[in-house]
Amino acid sequence: MPVPLRNLYDANQCDLKVCSYLNDKYGPLSSNNWNKLPVDWQSTWKNVACDSVVAQCPALAGYLSSFGDDHNSDDIGNGRTSAAATCASNKRCWGYNDNGWMKPTGIPNFPSSNTCWRIKISTTMLDAQGCWQYAQSYPDSVPCYTLGSAPYDTWYLWVDSDCDRRICAYFAARFGVVAADNSSQEASSWANLPDKYKPSWRVLYCNDVLGGWSSSCPAVPGYVGTPDVDHLMDELGYYPYNTSAACTANAACKGFSSTGFTKSSASPNTVRPGACWYSKLS
Repeated sequence: MPVPLRNLYDANQCDLKVCSYLNDKYGPLSSNNWNKLPVDWQSTWKNVACDSVVAQCPALAGYLSSFGDDHNSDDIGNGRTSAAATCASNKRCWGYNDNGWMKPTGIPNFPSSNTCWRIKISTTMLDAQGCWQYAQSYPDSVPCYTLGSAPYDTWYLWVDSDCDRRICAYFAARFGVVAADNSSQEASSWANLPDKYKPSWRVLYCNDVLGGWSSSCPAVPGYVGTPDVDHLMDELGYYPYNTSAACTANAACKGFSSTGFTKSSASPNTVRPGACWYSKLS
């Protein structure tokens, strides 16, 4: 490992965080029960004394645990002993700490000895491609006009995932629509967008939506980006300078994060302010 990267790794106590990650992904784990942990990680687990780490920061369904981390300020309430359930039901909650303080973001974080910070993972959050797949499940739906035959008790998936905006990104990525800067909300080019969805583009102000996202989540050919969303775990590799090319070259890659990680799965997702999650178009 290059020295600068090793220094960053050590400064962030990544050995301890790896324990939490492995426990979340392959566990629950202990030196007496390897569960699904690959053999080549078992010596690392023992050398770092991960049993002690996960005892203080055990895996919790619906969250990714991070030992030795916390986020200061930005409190939106204290869930106390029910913080996990309270955060899960609060759309603004991004995660919470050992003391029950819930936060709308985890950035920036800071080292905090013996603290367990939990990042919420949503099994129901749809990225831009997920919004399209939801709409396609009900062919009589037209974004912004009607959800058609979609069962009423599933409408929250569309609303909570901000699909009225995210579908704009899918229209552009999948059908090649080119946004324009004009008051009529006509596209500069409709390209291959079906006529059925052109009214949706206009009424949803997709020109404005994509204009606002152009710097934080720029278009990448072959992918559709979703701002302020990320997918945790399932890393295939870290490619900070050529992430999209690395993902394209790997058939197992389903998407990548603007942080440089390629992933073998595109869900479940989490809110991550400032990040952009790119799903490979299917």
